Amino acid sequence: MAWSLAATSSMYKKHNTPSDKPYWRGQVWVNINYLVLKALKHYAEQQGGPYQEQAAGLYTQLRAHVLKNLEVQYSGHGYLYEQYDDVNGRGSGSHPFNGWTALVALIAVEA
Repeated sequence: MAWSLAATSSMYKKHNTPSDKPYWRGQVWVNINYLVLKALKHYAEQQGGPYQEQAAGLYTQLRAHVLKNLEVQYSGHGYLYEQYDDVNGRGSGSHPFNGWTALVALIAVEA
Protein backbone atom coordinates (compact mmCIF):
# COMPACT_ATOMS: atom_id res chain seq x y z
CA MET A 1 0.00 0.00 0.00
CA ALA A 2 2.84 2.33 -0.80
CA TRP A 3 0.63 4.93 -2.44
CA SER A 4 -2.15 7.19 -1.31
CA LEU A 5 -4.79 9.31 -2.96
CA ALA A 6 -3.59 12.32 -0.94
CA ALA A 7 -0.07 12.61 -2.39
CA THR A 8 -1.03 15.32 -4.92
CA SER A 9 -2.61 17.66 -2.38
CA SER A 10 -0.90 20.97 -1.63
CA MET A 11 -1.54 20.22 2.07
CA TYR A 12 0.19 16.84 1.86
CA LYS A 13 2.18 16.23 5.06
CA LYS A 14 2.28 19.91 5.99
CA HIS A 15 2.37 20.70 9.69
CA ASN A 16 -0.54 22.60 11.24
CA THR A 17 1.91 24.39 13.52
CA PRO A 18 5.65 23.85 14.13
CA SER A 19 4.88 21.39 16.96
CA ASP A 20 1.74 19.75 15.50
CA LYS A 21 2.54 17.09 12.94
CA PRO A 22 0.01 16.36 10.15
CA TYR A 23 -2.13 13.68 11.77
CA TRP A 24 -4.65 13.04 8.98
CA ARG A 25 -2.49 14.10 6.04
CA GLY A 26 -0.05 11.70 4.44
CA GLN A 27 -0.80 8.51 6.34
CA VAL A 28 -2.99 5.82 4.79
CA TRP A 29 -6.17 5.19 6.77
CA VAL A 30 -8.21 2.04 6.22
CA ASN A 31 -11.51 3.83 6.89
CA ILE A 32 -10.83 6.38 4.14
CA ASN A 33 -9.72 3.66 1.75
CA TYR A 34 -12.93 1.76 2.54
CA LEU A 35 -15.00 4.80 1.54
CA VAL A 36 -12.98 5.24 -1.65
CA LEU A 37 -13.44 1.56 -2.49
CA LYS A 38 -17.20 1.85 -1.99
CA ALA A 39 -17.34 4.82 -4.38
CA LEU A 40 -15.13 3.13 -6.98
CA LYS A 41 -17.27 0.00 -6.85
CA HIS A 42 -20.40 2.09 -7.31
CA TYR A 43 -19.00 3.75 -10.45
CA ALA A 44 -17.57 0.46 -11.74
CA GLU A 45 -21.07 -1.03 -11.64
CA GLN A 46 -22.67 1.81 -13.63
CA GLN A 47 -23.38 0.17 -16.99
CA GLY A 48 -22.25 2.45 -19.80
CA GLY A 49 -20.87 5.03 -17.39
CA PRO A 50 -18.02 7.16 -18.73
CA TYR A 51 -15.63 6.01 -15.99
CA GLN A 52 -16.82 2.42 -15.54
CA GLU A 53 -13.61 0.75 -16.74
CA GLN A 54 -11.30 3.20 -14.98
CA ALA A 55 -13.22 2.86 -11.70
CA ALA A 56 -13.16 -0.94 -11.97
CA GLY A 57 -9.40 -0.96 -12.51
CA LEU A 58 -8.72 1.43 -9.65
CA TYR A 59 -11.03 -0.56 -7.37
CA THR A 60 -9.19 -3.79 -8.14
CA GLN A 61 -5.76 -2.21 -7.61
CA LEU A 62 -6.58 -0.33 -4.41
CA ARG A 63 -8.38 -3.31 -2.87
CA ALA A 64 -5.43 -5.61 -3.64
CA HIS A 65 -2.92 -3.12 -2.18
CA VAL A 66 -4.92 -2.58 1.01
CA LEU A 67 -5.45 -6.30 1.62
CA LYS A 68 -1.85 -7.24 0.83
CA ASN A 69 -0.35 -4.56 3.05
CA LEU A 70 -2.58 -5.39 6.00
CA GLU A 71 -1.75 -9.07 5.57
CA VAL A 72 1.98 -8.31 5.54
CA GLN A 73 1.74 -6.02 8.57
CA TYR A 74 -0.41 -8.45 10.55
CA SER A 75 1.82 -11.42 9.67
CA GLY A 76 4.94 -9.51 10.70
CA HIS A 77 3.64 -7.99 13.93
CA GLY A 78 0.57 -9.93 15.00
CA TYR A 79 -1.77 -6.95 15.13
CA LEU A 80 -3.29 -4.14 13.08
CA TYR A 81 -2.43 -0.45 13.28
CA GLU A 82 -4.43 2.76 13.31
CA GLN A 83 -2.80 4.00 10.10
CA TYR A 84 -0.08 3.06 7.64
CA ASP A 85 2.86 4.93 6.13
CA ASP A 86 2.12 6.08 2.59
CA VAL A 87 5.65 5.36 1.35
CA ASN A 88 6.57 1.98 2.84
CA GLY A 89 3.23 0.70 4.16
CA ARG A 90 4.48 0.17 7.71
CA GLY A 91 1.91 0.40 10.46
CA SER A 92 2.00 3.45 12.69
CA GLY A 93 -0.10 5.13 15.33
CA SER A 94 -2.08 3.12 17.83
CA HIS A 95 -1.61 -0.63 17.98
CA PRO A 96 -3.10 -3.04 18.47
CA PHE A 97 -5.93 -1.18 16.81
CA ASN A 98 -9.19 -2.87 15.93
CA GLY A 99 -11.32 0.23 15.38
CA TRP A 100 -11.85 1.31 11.79
CA THR A 101 -8.98 -0.91 10.65
CA ALA A 102 -11.42 -3.79 11.23
CA LEU A 103 -13.09 -2.58 8.02
CA VAL A 104 -10.52 -4.82 6.34
CA ALA A 105 -12.99 -7.67 6.94
CA LEU A 106 -15.61 -5.92 4.81
CA ILE A 107 -13.02 -5.07 2.16
CA ALA A 108 -11.96 -8.71 2.03
CA VAL A 109 -15.45 -10.12 1.51
CA GLU A 110 -16.44 -7.65 -1.21
CA ALA A 111 -15.21 -8.61 -4.63
